[in-house]
Parts: sequence; structure tokens; C-alpha cells
Amino acid sequence: MTDDINASREAIAKKWLKETLILGKDVAAYLKDLDKRVLETSKKLMASQKQLMITQKRLSSALGESDFTSSDDGSENLVNILSQYEDIASQVYGKWGYEFMDYTTQTSVKKNDDFQQKFAKFAINHLDKVVMDNGQAEYLVRHPSELSELRIMYACQDAMPFRRVYKYADGLIQQGYDFIETNKRLFHADVPRGLFGIRSKFRLLQMHHKSSIFAKKVLAGQSISRDQFETYIEGRYGPKKKKFLGAVMLDVDNSRKKAGILQKLIEAYQCDKVTMEETN
Repeated sequence: MTDDINASREAIAKKWLKETLILGKDVAAYLKDLDKRVLETSKKLMASQKQLMITQKRLSSALGESDFTSSDDGSENLVNILSQYEDIASQVYGKWGYEFMDYTTQTSVKKNDDFQQKFAKFAINHLDKVVMDNGQAEYLVRHPSELSELRIMYACQDAMPFRRVYKYADGLIQQGYDFIETNKRLFHADVPRGLFGIRSKFRLLQMHHKSSIFAKKVLAGQSISRDQFETYIEGRYGPKKKKFLGAVMLDVDNSRKKAGILQKLIEAYQCDKVTMEETN
């Protein structure tokens, strides 16, 4: 009997991995490709940010000279430093920075939406739903003693990949926030037209930064004005009406409780052990 159940587990697991495709790729290959793209972009940003910090120090030193001279080559050095600063800034806060933020926020939106849809189906199949006095729905994990070994296995097979979907959405938006937070001092209003090529990209990075500020206030339980909420949280950009960073931060945070329920089920059903047994 045990051998039959183990064989069934292995067959179901292999079938799920083989038949579950995302953009024509199996789950493992798709996640590997996404991780590679994020890593490559992050490396480019880190390299540029490091060079930018070096240039900023040189620039601060050069600007410390208060007098004008006709023989000193300090002015030429300053021009070279400023030119270098402009080139690096155009990469970090222009094309690369914009593409990085666009990728992290919008992919996080897709992953979070996917998680919400998956959780709704998961709740129907594996959780008990209780409507509270305030009208809010609460989901309860069934005690493992109430379920057969096969039902526990099915719940684990769904919970493990669904939890990974949420972790991916959360990880992406954390990377986006870290980038914005690290460079927040440089998101000022004085942006010369020639500095970043396309000014709109830098303006969008500014909006990502501002929206994250108001999202942090909301998450901390602080109040913001209706105008601030409409501008920085509900505000969208581009023809596809993409969300700013702050809005995605709130969306992902709203999914955190559901992800916690999955984690609770995984621990109660010892899903890590069940999954390990399937691969042996």
C-alpha cells in the first residue's frame, strides 16, 4: 500500500512539473530565466552605482576649491568629472534604472495577481472558510488528522509552488524598493534636459520614490490625504496604466496574510518532508 502511494506521489509530481508551462517553459526553467534576468540587471546597476559613488567623491573634492585660477588645470578636471558623472547618472537613473524598476514592479504585479488567483482555488480545495461578524472571510487550516495521506500530499503539492509565487513577488518588490531607497538623495527636481536623455524616465523614477514614501506611511498605520493617495498610490503611468512602486508594495503586503496561511499549512502538514520523500 505504501509503495503504491509513493509511486502515485512521484507520478503526480512529475506530471505537474511536465505539464505546468509558463510562456512555453516548465516551472523550473521559467523561474531560472527570471532569476538570471534580475541578476544581470542588478549587476549592471551595482557596478554603475559603485562608479558613481567614486565620481561623487571626486566631484565633492573638486567643488571644494573656492578661488579662480588661470594656470591651474582644476577647471578641466572638474569638467571631466562632471562629464563622467553625467554619463554614469544617465545609466543608473536613465535607461538601466528605469528598466530595472519597470521590470521589478510590473513583474511583481503579475506574480502577485497570479498568487491571488492561485490562493482562491487553493482555499476552495484545501481550507475551511469562515465569515466573521464584520463580513471578512477567514481561512482555517484543516487539522492533518482529519485528512487522508493522499489529501495532505495534494495540499502540499499546491501549497509549495504557490508559496514560491508569493516569495518571488515579494522579493522583486523588495529589490525595487532597495534601489529607490539607496538612491533617494539623488531624486531631486533639478534635472537638466541633456542630463538623462529622456527626462520622462527620470520623472517616473521620482514618482516611484514618492509613491514608496506614502506607501510606507500607510503600512505604518499613518494617514495620508486623499490627494496624496490618488496621486501616488492610485496614480498610473504609460499606455498600459502601470502601477508605481508604492501601489505594488501595498498589493504585495495585502497578500502577506494569505501567504502566511500557506506557510502555516506547510508546517502543520510537514510539506517539506512530504516533498523530500517524493524525490527519494
